[in-house]
Amino acid sequence: MPTFRLAACGLFAALAAFAPAAGCAEADGPDFYRVVGLRPGEKLALRERPQEGGRVMAFAPAGARLRNLGRTSGGLSFSEWEQASPARRAAARRTMWRLVEHRRVAGWARAVHLAE
Repeated sequence: MPTFRLAACGLFAALAAFAPAAGCAEADGPDFYRVVGLRPGEKLALRERPQEGGRVMAFAPAGARLRNLGRTSGGLSFSEWEQASPARRAAARRTMWRLVEHRRVAGWARAVHLAE
């Protein structure tokens, strides 16, 4: 019986290594963001690519809860962020994009409008 359990556990561990990690928490930020900093009536565009010219996939209103999909584009690396002045950090935040999901639609959103 112990040999079977060890074999089963080994098989489970091997299969788990190849399973998608969709249900696992990620160490690269919060699970969800909230849309902030929009003007009254404005909505946040979720884009196909992390750039202003990217096709709009969906819109999220102020206060909406967006799921973090764990990817970023632009901005500063962690080591650059640690060395940066507050002004450089603020400028970099305006150029950073995050991949998020709203109502089952994934898209890139400007990080300046996302809060934990």
